[in-house]
Amino acid sequence: MAALEAEQARLLAGYATSLETEVARLRSIGPQVTPGEAAERRGKPLTPPYLGRALVAIEDHLADMETFAATGNYEAARQSKLAAAARGCSTLRRLCDDDDFHKVLMTMQEQLTQLGGQEKSISDWISGTSPSFRDLEVELLELAGLPLVLAQTHVDQAIAAFQADQTAAYNLMRNPMKFLGDLRQLRDLSCQTADLLSQGIHREQSRRRWKKILTFGLGGTLIVVVNGISTAVLGPIGVAASGAMGSAAVGVAAQLVS
Repeated sequence: MAALEAEQARLLAGYATSLETEVARLRSIGPQVTPGEAAERRGKPLTPPYLGRALVAIEDHLADMETFAATGNYEAARQSKLAAAARGCSTLRRLCDDDDFHKVLMTMQEQLTQLGGQEKSISDWISGTSPSFRDLEVELLELAGLPLVLAQTHVDQAIAAFQADQTAAYNLMRNPMKFLGDLRQLRDLSCQTADLLSQGIHREQSRRRWKKILTFGLGGTLIVVVNGISTAVLGPIGVAASGAMGSAAVGVAAQLVS
């Protein structure tokens, strides 16, 4: 308990200014942006390291949320959740407006079309027929800025999501507008007002749901983006396998949107 209290004090010390800013910004934003804002975002390309930093920040905020909830400090847990949602909101807003990301989704669709009839080969890659595939995926996420443990976690979660519903993953790959529509739902949920986002902070089940919404969506998207530029490393089947597992993770997050 003493260790938890010390950690809680350390976390709280660095929160006051940054979280007040995040919460104020979250209260003022919504899913809509002006043409000028959209143009400004398109002028700053989204790179894998940018997405990686956003995902790490969200994971850190959510870990803080659980630490505070474990000590009964639900106000600090609430603000940690708000900070995670604010980062998710801003990142997903940029993603949904980014022309280069739209091209990545179109390329993913084209790659799957070109590999028509090879779904079993793709599934075999993901399921372990190619032993080095998981390791390559982890290394690519590390290059995007994720610590090893976090990279392993997101790769394993994406593989499990694909194995749970392969059909849904392939449907997202074949339909870029559906993929983008799912991300927009996640964006809109993340961009809710602080009062709405604060609900459920006392319930572990609600916190787990939000962790999946905020991390599976962005984590799956990061896998798609990173592997979309890695054809030389993975080859056509490997890139398609990456797209399938990344799409599956996004699909899991989207299914939790009510």
